[in-house]
Amino acid sequence: GKPPRQLIQLTKEELSSMNMKCYETMIGRKSNNELLEENGFVPSSLLTSFIHRISYNADDLFLLKKRFTTYHAANSFYCYAFNQIELQTPSQMIFGKSSGKIAISEPKLFHALRPVRSGYQGPITMQILDELERIEYEKKRSIPFRLTPNFVDLMGLIGLHGLFAGVVTSCSMAIKSNADKIESLIGQLIRDEYFEQKQIASQKSTQLLSDQHSREKFINYSLQLQLEAKNTQELVMLKIESLSSHAKVIDLPRTEKDNFGLDDLNENDSSHWVKVGQTLIPEHFLRLQVTKPDLPQEFNRKVFNLIDMALDDTRRGQ
Repeated sequence: GKPPRQLIQLTKEELSSMNMKCYETMIGRKSNNELLEENGFVPSSLLTSFIHRISYNADDLFLLKKRFTTYHAANSFYCYAFNQIELQTPSQMIFGKSSGKIAISEPKLFHALRPVRSGYQGPITMQILDELERIEYEKKRSIPFRLTPNFVDLMGLIGLHGLFAGVVTSCSMAIKSNADKIESLIGQLIRDEYFEQKQIASQKSTQLLSDQHSREKFINYSLQLQLEAKNTQELVMLKIESLSSHAKVIDLPRTEKDNFGLDDLNENDSSHWVKVGQTLIPEHFLRLQVTKPDLPQEFNRKVFNLIDMALDDTRRGQ
């Protein structure tokens, strides 16, 4: 080993070489999964362990995890709708230890939205959007939002498949139910982003505007930005609506004997009742309760598909 003072003088290439040698040494004696789990740079339980240490009691821990899951779900909804995945990285996210709130430090709508819209030519329907996204995600080049192993470990699978998925769907339903008001606000936000780019282009070409060709080129560029802003607004609203667009309501599986009310129950028939503690519960109530966990996945199937994509290890490194 070198003295600590000399470590400061190491170049980036030397550090990369040292890391690679260490990686090759470890990979020779462990599998990829074991290496990632045991010798990765950040253990998946690091954030959870930190939160446990700073929490005063179980109540504070529960509330913080709930708020963290809620805010991260809302940010993930925004990230998917406005294509902000490149900015939703741990280094760009601000986390409040006491409140559990999460914020993205530097959202950049124009640079994130423009390449997305460029891939979708012409009018887009819900079916076309689903097909284009399926093709894009099959290439395993991107993820819809950020679900790092540390985030998942803190939220837990119950929080991920319950509160997280529910908040994403609720955000979509809330905007869709007030689309006539919110769509104009989203459109104004997007137009402001594109207008800023037009102003930058105008400042760069001020000295050239005396030339007729340069003037026409700038006008065409301005019209192109206006059209892109309108198309982008339509795309964003369609992506938002797709998170709560359900073709049908899944019926609970029932048999003929399930289709009776409380008046049809026989108090003396023990097969109609189940004792829970000191209370008798109708037996068919419990059988219906067993089928209810299937409903959320059917209700917002696309959200669960996006969660699966975000959890794919082959995409997380993109």
